[in-house]
Amino acid sequence: MIITRGANRASFMWGSGVTRSTHNNRIERLWVEVGSQYVRAWRAFFYRLEQLHGLDASNPHHLWLIHYLFLDDINKDGKEFRYGWNFHPVSGTAGSPADMRLMGQVEHGMYADDYADVHPGILSSYLGVSGAVRQRSQGETGAGQDPEETGEDDEEPWQDSADLREAALAELQERIQADNEKHFNHEPVKVPRHYSPFDTDEALNAFNEGILGVIHEGIIPFGFDVRDEEWVDEEYPTIGHIPGGRGRTKGYDIPLPVHIWKPRAVRWAQGLHVLNRLKDIIESSEGYNGTGI
Repeated sequence: MIITRGANRASFMWGSGVTRSTHNNRIERLWVEVGSQYVRAWRAFFYRLEQLHGLDASNPHHLWLIHYLFLDDINKDGKEFRYGWNFHPVSGTAGSPADMRLMGQVEHGMYADDYADVHPGILSSYLGVSGAVRQRSQGETGAGQDPEETGEDDEEPWQDSADLREAALAELQERIQADNEKHFNHEPVKVPRHYSPFDTDEALNAFNEGILGVIHEGIIPFGFDVRDEEWVDEEYPTIGHIPGGRGRTKGYDIPLPVHIWKPRAVRWAQGLHVLNRLKDIIESSEGYNGTGI
């Protein structure tokens, strides 16, 4: 993030514990908007899958299935939020973020650069000059020195520019990390493991075929609390709960409209049903013959 956007931006919590909250209000407002517009709803939905529909958050295969079924939908929501955010009016400026970007391009033009993804302030601070500093021999000033008189061997062998750029970026990342260590006030968040339950392409293809068939046929499996007859005594919930507070006894409620979130719960049940059946077939060494899903 620092390489791409530069240091001391409002998109990162810079400074001491005293100043962080007062100097980062813009990114804090953006985080609130991201959460309220779509992230909290997905979070509440995943809690619902745990509570009602068989999700085991400690099972890496279940987390893989979450990615398989819903990652495209989550990315779509993120893109829709980004579009809305880029065109919303910004107080104290003329127009939206998209307007400001366009006017900047009109005023300053556009150019292609190998380091286009690196913030110019970072380039200036860490690179400064083009190429590595040359180490000169004793008595050599570099002012009109004849290369034949230096007594040095030939220059280093030619290296591919892509390799040099990759090495330079790696070194740049290490230097930025070292210089900004004081701003990192906690260990990186541990990401739960998720990996495919299938060891072969054949098994994965069988899963793809199975879930497409179940969805196409409109099969809704029993035992996952997604069928209408499993909710005879009460209605399917329209509110999701995100636990919080000490002991996770508090939290807040999030609206989850049935017409949006129940079909997704059904899709989860279908995916988990196919996954469980196929794993049973594989583990029983019966092989896959295209049936029994």
